[in-house]
Amino acid sequence: MFKNRKLSFVIAVVVAVVSAVAMGIVFIMSDTSASRILIENAESNMKTSIDSKAQIIDEYITSAETTLLTFSKSGELKNFYMDTSNTVNQKIAQEYNSSFYECIPNWEGIYSDDWTTKVLTHSTEAVVGMVTREGDALKQLQDSMLAAKSGVYNTGIMKSPAMEQLIISMYCPIYDGDKPIGIAGGAVMAAGLKDLLDATKIEGFDNASYSLINVEKGLYIFDANEELIFTEIADPSLMEVMTRISEGGEDSGQISYTGDDGVDYFSVFKSLPERGWALVIRDTKDEIYQDVYESRTKLAIFCVLGFILIVLVSWLVIRLNMKALASVVRKVNKVKNLDLTRDTSIEKYVGRKSEVGQIATAVDSLTKTFRAIVSTLTECSASLAGSTDTMSTTSRELLDSIENNAATTEQLSASIISTNS
Repeated sequence: MFKNRKLSFVIAVVVAVVSAVAMGIVFIMSDTSASRILIENAESNMKTSIDSKAQIIDEYITSAETTLLTFSKSGELKNFYMDTSNTVNQKIAQEYNSSFYECIPNWEGIYSDDWTTKVLTHSTEAVVGMVTREGDALKQLQDSMLAAKSGVYNTGIMKSPAMEQLIISMYCPIYDGDKPIGIAGGAVMAAGLKDLLDATKIEGFDNASYSLINVEKGLYIFDANEELIFTEIADPSLMEVMTRISEGGEDSGQISYTGDDGVDYFSVFKSLPERGWALVIRDTKDEIYQDVYESRTKLAIFCVLGFILIVLVSWLVIRLNMKALASVVRKVNKVKNLDLTRDTSIEKYVGRKSEVGQIATAVDSLTKTFRAIVSTLTECSASLAGSTDTMSTTSRELLDSIENNAATTEQLSASIISTNS
């Protein structure tokens, strides 16, 4: 295909093809490496965020449990439990209960019961004297409190019957030595936990959302859509999370899926096995991998610009070098046509060590040689022409002499014939 093409065109095409292939390889290798690093960073940020939120949940509940334990160990309550009929100690214990409640924000209430769940002191004094559990419910509560490893039995997040808000209800036994004599109970508002979780943002992921779900019951605890709270989970991605935790035994992982809105999502999850919960953070792939797409676009632009720059520079270099070669080619064509006139266009290349210089030197030398040969041939031709003229003159004179001799011979012959006669 290049047989009848100029050398400059062939070189330019080859350089362009090689440059395109090289830039393509550079783009693929660089994009693969950069994309892998950026994707790992993005996913790592998601995992760091979910670890941070899980830590917040743990610290929030642990802090509430510590608060309840501190409340249960007060001397005021123990003195009252030693003699629940003592009205002075009851008043002191109730004042302690009320003042303690005022010092703990985000609590729905805190109270103390006897071992049968009869309310002895309460942050809301109107309920003092009520019995909250009986029969099997009472026995289950007592057994759960005594079995709690942390000393606090946490029932998890539920809706408050009184305030219709989400609370974390917890209980701990009050001991006299090794004997349980009472119960300290309370409920911290889950809204405080939600505020802390909402405040923990992932930098660059403004549209990321999270769900806190109850894996054992299959219910939403927290979600960006508040209408879903404490409703049954029907989202396929969350159902997959529950399956992987409950059946696969996974503590954490990640899921890629397409939502009902047709958007591609990436989510990470973390199990909170001690509470039977799981935390899930999700965001669109477009936002998560935004840096990847921007990096890919910039890299593509740089590769295209690099390709164009290489082609332009190559074309200029080829053009400059081909300009000298073109002058030499024109001179060779003149020599081919025996045009040996002096050509100053190649004189500046004569004597150079480059290939063009060597060709120009050879053509110039050949031209001079041909010019000398032609000059010699011209001189010889002129000399030969002079000799030819001389020979022609001599030949004519010789013919004249021959003709004269012939006439003389004829006359002599006639005279001899006459004499003989």
